[in-house]
Amino acid sequence: TIDLSTPAPITIDLDSPQIPSNTNTTDSPLHLSPK
Repeated sequence: TIDLSTPAPITIDLDSPQIPSNTNTTDSPLHLSPK
């Protein structure tokens, strides 16, 4: 949900370390890497 809500990679980066732990643990590192 956050990925679609926040199109900016910078915004997700800050929320990533806290949200991916419960939402997308494997999708977070891969999603930010390619993009």
